[in-house]
This record gives sequence, structure tokens and C-alpha cells, in this order.
Amino acid sequence: MNGGALSIQADWTADDGIRILSVRLERPPVAKLFVGMTGDELLAAVPLLYSLCAQAQRAAAAAALAAARHEPPPAVDARALWRENLHERLWRICLDWPAASGRTSEAQQAARAAFVAWRKRFDVSPEEATAAMLEFLSGKGTVPQGLGEKASNGEAAYLTCLQQAQDTGQALRENRPCPMSAQGNNGGGEARIQTARGKLTHRLTLDAAGRIASYQVCAPTDRHFADAAALMARLTSVRPANFAAARQVLECAVLALDPCVPYQITWLKPEQEH
Repeated sequence: MNGGALSIQADWTADDGIRILSVRLERPPVAKLFVGMTGDELLAAVPLLYSLCAQAQRAAAAAALAAARHEPPPAVDARALWRENLHERLWRICLDWPAASGRTSEAQQAARAAFVAWRKRFDVSPEEATAAMLEFLSGKGTVPQGLGEKASNGEAAYLTCLQQAQDTGQALRENRPCPMSAQGNNGGGEARIQTARGKLTHRLTLDAAGRIASYQVCAPTDRHFADAAALMARLTSVRPANFAAARQVLECAVLALDPCVPYQITWLKPEQEH
């Protein structure tokens, strides 16, 4: 199912710097499909309709359902959740950040090749997938050359992303519990779980027959791009010297917030006018 789209309109001037003119996030009303389902139907449907971070989505749904039923928290496969989290981070590092942060074309090609190399191992087994990602992080596998080079714009956000991937890899190595919480009252349940993009929340209520009466999902993307505030917070201290630098800075700011839907940045004036 189409997960939606994000459109950002911006402008840049030497006097004002980058201005975010509009942020428009379109999301299909997927959660409405769960209304009327039984608990078993819900848990089967969630990972199919939310293909991105499917493990975390199902875990949050299961925890919210259990809380609404006043049942003990369900067992969670923390290793699978950390593996999914790390996969999402490395996907961005290999395929999106090299271009956005101004790496050379050779570095971008090497990053893509590295992604292909370890991604092929995912079809072998979950533990082979884990080994491939941890080897990538430790430098024992095919590490993309040039990803550690200095880039002038968006460098801090890029390095933060790298560090978050390392931290996630360490949690996976140590088999740590995945941060998660749930609470329930009056036939309702709510669960929060940590994903690569931030806190994911599932909230539901049950009717008298135990079926889903209402359902709400609040993803990090919904919060980060509800308006221009989160983007502007990353841009207030940045004054790009020219339009090319402005484009790179904004691209990195969007990537740092890591939307889970395709996005497009439109500049108000044609490039040649800047």
C-alpha cells in the first residue's frame, strides 16, 4: 500500500537564508482499516499494511492490544527489532546520505556497492543479515570509501546518523531489550516503541465484543512533518553562502528527520534565478 508522500516548498535569498514556505504530508487512512477486526486479524494485517518497520509496527500493535485487554505484555523479539532498526539506518547511510552530504561520485558508487554486498546476505538467514550489518559497521566488510571525508554542509547531521547506527549495532551485539512501554484503561490501550526514526505510537479501543472500535497510529514522520517547525529548528543557525549550498543543507535537514515516505523539495524560484 502507498504510504503517502511529503512535499516541501522552500526559497533561499542571500539576506534571509533558507525559508520553508510549506510542508505538506499526505498519508492514507490506513488505521481505519483495522476498525471492526478481531485482535488476531489486527496482528496479521499490521505488518502487511505497514511494510516499513513492520516488526516494530506489529510489536506496538500487540502491546497496545494486550494493554487494552488488561493482559501481560506479549513477548518481544528484541533482536529482530534491533536488526530492523539498524537496517533502516544503514539503508540511508549507503543510499541517501553520500549524495546529500556532498560525497564524491566515487564514494557514492562505493556506498551503493557496499549496500548491495551486505543486502544480498539477508536472504540467507536473520543471523547472516545481522552479521553482514555488524561487519559493515566494524569495517570488516566492504566499507564504502569516502564516507568519512569532510563535507561542508550537513556534516553534523550525517555524523549523528553514523553514530546512531553504531549505537544500534552495539545494542544488537549485546542483545539489549528494545525500549518499549504500554498502558491501558477503560477498554483502550496505547504502546510506544523506539524505531530508527523515533518513537512510534499505536493507540486503540475495543468494543464490547472485543473487536477494534478505533485505531490510531502516530509515526515519527507524522510529528516531524506536521508543519515546518522541526525543519526550521535545524536551519535557524545555518546561513548557506549560495543556492547550491542551501539545497544541500535542506536536503540534509530532511534526511536527518528521516521521513518514511517519498519526499520532494521544490524551490520557489528556478535555480538560475538565484
